[in-house]
Amino acid sequence: MNQSSRQSKDKPLREDVRFLGNILGSVIIEQSGKAVFDVEEKIRLLSKELRQRYDCQREAQLKKIISELKTLKMENVIRAFSLYFQLVNIAEQYHRIRRRKYYKLHPAGVVQRGSFKELYFWLKNQRIRRKDLIDALKGIQIQLVTTAHPTEAVRRTVLTKLRRIASLLERKDEAGISDYEKERILSEFKKEVTLLWQTDEIRHFKPTVIDEIRNSLYYYDEIFYDSLPESHRELEEIGLKDFLKSNKLSPLICFGTWVGGDRDGNPLVDDLVTEIAARYQKDLILSHYRQECRKLIDSLSISNRIVRPSRRLLFSINKDGKELPEIKLALAPRNINEPYRKKLSFIMAKLDNTIKANYPSTAQDTSSDKKIYRDYSEFLNDLIVIRDSLIENKAAAVAMNEVDSLIRKVEIFKFHLADLDIREFSRNITNAIGEIAQEFSICSATEYIGFGSDERVRILNKLFTGKRELDADDRKKYSADTMRIINLFSLIAKLSAEISRYLINSFIISNTENSSDLLEVLFLMDKFCIYKKSGKELKKTFDIVPLFESIDSLRKAAQIMDSLWNHPLYRKHLKRRGNIQEIMLGYSDSNKDGGYLTSNWELYKAQISLSDTAKKYGIELKLFHGRGGTVGRGGGPTNAAILALPTGVSGKIKITEQGEVISSKYLLREIAMRNFELVLSAMVMKMVSEMKKKAPLPKRWERAMDKLSEESYRVYRMLVYKDPDFIDYFYEATPIDEISKLNIGSRPSKRKQSRRIEDLRAIPWVFSWMQNRHILPGWYGVGSALEKFSEISTANKKLLKEMYENWQFFKALIDNIEMTLAKADMRIAENYMQLAKNKESARRIFDNIKREFYLTCDMVLSIGGNKRLLEKNPILQRSIALRNPYIDPLSYIQVELLKKLRSTKLKKSERQKLTFMTLLTINGISAGMRNTG
Repeated sequence: MNQSSRQSKDKPLREDVRFLGNILGSVIIEQSGKAVFDVEEKIRLLSKELRQRYDCQREAQLKKIISELKTLKMENVIRAFSLYFQLVNIAEQYHRIRRRKYYKLHPAGVVQRGSFKELYFWLKNQRIRRKDLIDALKGIQIQLVTTAHPTEAVRRTVLTKLRRIASLLERKDEAGISDYEKERILSEFKKEVTLLWQTDEIRHFKPTVIDEIRNSLYYYDEIFYDSLPESHRELEEIGLKDFLKSNKLSPLICFGTWVGGDRDGNPLVDDLVTEIAARYQKDLILSHYRQECRKLIDSLSISNRIVRPSRRLLFSINKDGKELPEIKLALAPRNINEPYRKKLSFIMAKLDNTIKANYPSTAQDTSSDKKIYRDYSEFLNDLIVIRDSLIENKAAAVAMNEVDSLIRKVEIFKFHLADLDIREFSRNITNAIGEIAQEFSICSATEYIGFGSDERVRILNKLFTGKRELDADDRKKYSADTMRIINLFSLIAKLSAEISRYLINSFIISNTENSSDLLEVLFLMDKFCIYKKSGKELKKTFDIVPLFESIDSLRKAAQIMDSLWNHPLYRKHLKRRGNIQEIMLGYSDSNKDGGYLTSNWELYKAQISLSDTAKKYGIELKLFHGRGGTVGRGGGPTNAAILALPTGVSGKIKITEQGEVISSKYLLREIAMRNFELVLSAMVMKMVSEMKKKAPLPKRWERAMDKLSEESYRVYRMLVYKDPDFIDYFYEATPIDEISKLNIGSRPSKRKQSRRIEDLRAIPWVFSWMQNRHILPGWYGVGSALEKFSEISTANKKLLKEMYENWQFFKALIDNIEMTLAKADMRIAENYMQLAKNKESARRIFDNIKREFYLTCDMVLSIGGNKRLLEKNPILQRSIALRNPYIDPLSYIQVELLKKLRSTKLKKSERQKLTFMTLLTINGISAGMRNTG
C-alpha cells in the first residue's frame, strides 16, 4: 500500500483525533482557564520540537517551565495530557470498527487481514476436503481466561464514558444527518468530555475482590454474552461458507476466569469470595436467559388454530403442567391456543426457581412449584424442542433467527457463565501435606517440607494407601493455613454440586517444580473434594494443572510430567479426565527470570518436549498460555502468537486476558468480535496446516536459537541478578514504590516483603520499566546475542534472515522486539536515571542499557531489512509518533514530581498531593503507551 493510500485510509481517524482534541481544548479553557490551556500548549509544542530535532537548551526550557508550575496548574496540565490519550485511544478503537465495516461492505476480493473472509479464501486455496476440515474443527477448543491482574489503571466509570464517546463517533459518521442533529451530537460530545474532566481518574481506595468480580462480570454482561455467539455465527456464514453445509459448528471459544479463584499471593481470596463469584456468575447468566425467554414470549405468538406444533412440544407442555401445577392453573385462561408461549411460560417458571435456588440461604419461595433446572442440558433440551417444532411447521426462519441464537448462547455459557479456575501456590499445599503426614505419624511436617521430590512421593504413596480417615478431632489439630487448604477442596465439591458440575475444571499449581506438587493436589482431591448432602456423597474431580514459570522448571517440565505419567494413581486420575492433561506455561516470570529471548525459546522447546512425551503415553495436551499485555509478559498480537506455535501442538489451548488488555480488546462490541475473529481464523489456519505433513524444524535453526538464548541469558542475568548496584537502580530510577500505591488491584505487589527481584511480581516489574521508558524486559540481552552470533560468520547473518523469512516463531519474536524498541526512548529514560542516588553506578548501568538498546535496534533492523523501526507496520509507527509529543511531557513531569517526593522533607499534606499527582502521571503514561503490564 502506497503512502497516499495509507493516508486516505487513516484520514477519518486523524479528523476524529483533531475533532476530539478541539473539544478537549474548549473544555480545558472553560473548566480551568486559558492560562492552563496556554501552558499545556507551550509544553506540547516544545516536546514536539524536541522530537523533531533534539536541542539541550530547548529541553532545559521545557524542564524549567515544568519545575515552576504551581501545584493546581501542574495537576490540570497532567489531566489535560492524560485525558487526551483516553480520547485518542477510543478514537483508534472506533477506527478499527470503521475499517472492519469498510471491508465487510466491499467486494469479495477485498479482504481484511485475519478476517473470516480471508480465512474463506485461504481454505479454498488449500483445496481442503470437507471431512478433513470438520476433523480439524473438532480438535479446536479455545478458552480465553479473564484475570484480575492489576494492570488496568482506568476506572470503570471512565471506561463507561469512553464507550459513550465511541457511540457518538458512530453517530457522527452516519450519512444524511441534519444540521440540527449535528449540533445535538456536538453538544453530547462536549457533555461527555466535561464529565470526564470532572471525574476523578484515581481510585482512592484499593478495590476489594468483590469489586474485581463485579468489574469482570461487566464485560460478560455487556459484551461477551452477545458478541461471542455472533462471532461463531459469522465464522459459519463467512469463513466456513460452502464447507460446513448442514453441519452446525460446536462452540470453538468459551471463557474462563480467575477472578474469585486465584489465591496465589492474595489472602483476600477466601472460600466466601470464591462462592460469591460462582453464584454471581450463575445469577448473571440465568438472568440473561430469562430476559431472552421473555422476548421469545412476546415474539412467538403462533396459534395452533393456524399451525399445529410438534407432538414432542405438546408432550413436553403436558409434562411441565404436571410438574408445575400452579403455573398451569395460572396459564389456563391465557395462551390457550398459543403453545409456544405456554411452553416458554413454563421455562420462565423453571428459570425463576433455579435463580432462587442459587441463593439457598435467602430464598423464600412459598409456592408449591419447586421444579428447577438441575443442569443446563435440561434448559437446552426445552429450547431444542421449541426450535425443532418451528422447523417442522414451516417456521425455520423464526427458529434460526430467534431460538437458535439463544441455543448457541446456552451451549457456550451453560449455567455457570465461565469456568472458574482455582490457583494456589505450591508451597502452601506442601505445607498442608506436611502437617497431614505428621498427624498420620509418617514424618514430621518440617521433615516433609525439607525432603526432595522422590522422598515426598514415597510419603504420598503411604498417605494414599492409608486406611485412616480424618475426623473432626483431627482437623482441630491443624493450623489455620492447612485448614484453609483442606476447606478449599470441600468448597470445590460443594460449588460443583450446587452451581454446576462444569464450573471448576482446573486447579492450577503456581511455581510447580516437582511431580510431587501434582500428587499432593491429587491426594487432597481424593480425600476432601467430597460433597455430602442427605446421606449422599458426590466426589468431584478436576484437571490438576502444573504452572511452569521459571527457566529451570520449563527445562525440567517434560521430565517432571514423564515421571508423573508413570505413577499408577495419577494415570488412573488422567483416565477419568479423558486422558487430557492441562499444563500452564508462565510467560511473565520466565521473562523476569531469563530475559525475553531465552524465555520465549524455552517456552517453545517446552511445548515440543511436552507434546512428544504426551504422545508417548497417549495423552492429549491442553496448553494454557499465561500471557500478559506487554511483550515482556508474553503480549503481542494473539493471532500471530497462535500461528507461531510449534508444529504438532494440540488445538486445545487456554490464553489469559489480563488488565488493560481486556478493555483494549473488549470494551466495544465490534472490537470484541474482531478479536474473536482474529483468534478463530488463526486457530483454524493452524489446525488445517497441521493436517499436512510438514518438514521438521531445521536443526540449524534450533542450534542457532540455542546459541542466541545462551548468550542472551548470560547478558540479561549479568545485569539483573549479578550487578550489585542494579537493585538500587531499579528502585530509584523507576516509580516502583509509587505504583504500589496505585489502587488498581486487590493483591500485594510482592509474594513476600523484600527488595529482591525474585520476590517481586512480574506485573509491577514490567509496569515500572514501561513508565520510565526503558521497557527493558522486552528486549534486553537480545542485541548482544544477535551480534555475537552474526560475527561468527557471514553464513550466520544469512541464517538469521532465513529464519525471519521462513519461521513464524522467529518472525513473531523479532517483530515483538521491534515494537518494544519503538516504544522505548533512551533520551527520556536518561532523565529517570538521574533520580538514582549513586550517580556513578547509575551512569554505568544506564550506559550499559543504552548501548544494548541501540545495538538491539541495529540488529533487528538488519534482520528485517529495514532502515527504520516499524517500517513495515506504518499504522503502529504513526500511532507512536502521534503519541510521543504528549507522553514526553508526562514523563518530564513525573521525574520532577519524583525528585520532590524523594529529595525533600515534606509535610504530610504536601507529600499526599505530590503522590496524588505522580499517580495521575502514571495513569496518563499508561494510557499513552497502551501497554502497562
